[in-house]
Amino acid sequence: MTDDSRNVDRMFEEMFGFSEKPKPPKSTSTPVPPQKRPKRPKGNTTPDVTPEAVERAAKAVRDAVVASNRKRPVKTWKEIAKESLGVSYLKTSLWKSVIDRGIERGLFKQDSKTLSFTYLIALDEPEKEPEPSLPEVSAEVWTLKPVPPEPPPEERRYTYHLACGHPSGNLRKRTLEDGTEEVYCVGCELKSPPDHRWMSENRGIPMPERRRRSEANPTGDCCDENGQYIGGLEGDCRYGHLKDESKPVCAYHADKPLWGRK
Repeated sequence: MTDDSRNVDRMFEEMFGFSEKPKPPKSTSTPVPPQKRPKRPKGNTTPDVTPEAVERAAKAVRDAVVASNRKRPVKTWKEIAKESLGVSYLKTSLWKSVIDRGIERGLFKQDSKTLSFTYLIALDEPEKEPEPSLPEVSAEVWTLKPVPPEPPPEERRYTYHLACGHPSGNLRKRTLEDGTEEVYCVGCELKSPPDHRWMSENRGIPMPERRRRSEANPTGDCCDENGQYIGGLEGDCRYGHLKDESKPVCAYHADKPLWGRK
């Protein structure tokens, strides 16, 4: 440092009472970045938005309204819905769906005219509608009947009905523990209903509307006016009834040429 620099430093020290401190030398080591504090793992806040879960939450809100003797704002019951859905935060859209579901199911209704705020009024829970009755089917249809292994399925080139009412395409082979092979019906294993044609021919149950041949469904099965299956090759009454005028004809083919008839 030169004499002039020392004089300047001494002058500043006399005037202001402090002297310039030398700067520390720069470190040549690599700076260590500050470590971040690990975040606390959050709990499971993914809500169950299935219709069943939303309806359960609406029922929980209704039960809470019934148990309370006071008229409280709608947002008061938001905590009940959160506990039912198992979440710590309930979105506005999901809360609205719970309220809408409760109103739709007739669990409660909203009143915004009586008081200065909107509150819920619990209603009687509606009874469930009875399920439509299905045609009675004999219990023996659902049991697994022994299917003769002869003839094998691969030797039959067309589809036919088994004794259980299922199509022959359901036949399968499996190897038993003793090493022998067994032919069984997949439809009986899964307890699926028999084919509609077999049910109409053997049980007298009408064919479903979607399976009947009509102008809207020209590829369906030929049925009479009562919905009973008529028959014919591949469900067509024009085939398989050659030269037999006693066989019925469906309404769809009544005004069309009948192949093989006189």
